[in-house]
Amino acid sequence: MMRTDESGVAGFLEDLPTLMFVLGGAALLVSSGLWTSTRLGEQDADRKLQELADRAADAIVNRLESISAGDSVPTFGSIEKAALPQFVSEVMDKAHFSLNISALHSNAYWWISFHSGSTGPITNTGFASRMINAQDGSGLILVCEVRLVVWRN
Repeated sequence: MMRTDESGVAGFLEDLPTLMFVLGGAALLVSSGLWTSTRLGEQDADRKLQELADRAADAIVNRLESISAGDSVPTFGSIEKAALPQFVSEVMDKAHFSLNISALHSNAYWWISFHSGSTGPITNTGFASRMINAQDGSGLILVCEVRLVVWRN
């Protein structure tokens, strides 16, 4: 809608669509930058929790293997008496956790589970799983999974 008068001055309304286009592009650029920086921060927190979960799972397995009391593998009874909740709490560095040690077999099923008490939304998580051998009450050696989930509120 250019004016055709002899002074050659264009109207202000012709510039508004261009201004809106430029402002929309700038807003899109800023919002994508903010989203990217937020996501990178979350990935760093997830990576740190994953490393903590891996270190803690290794420490738990080492603790379970050290309590075998001369046996070749720990027994279910020695695992239950190992004071694992206190040990895991010390290893976790103020992160919340859920630990599950379980053995699945066609003739035997055994598990022990505990967690830190926490409420509120979970923001970042880490996970680790290790396998160990353990002996049940009848002398049968079973494969046990040590599963650890770590999170922060």
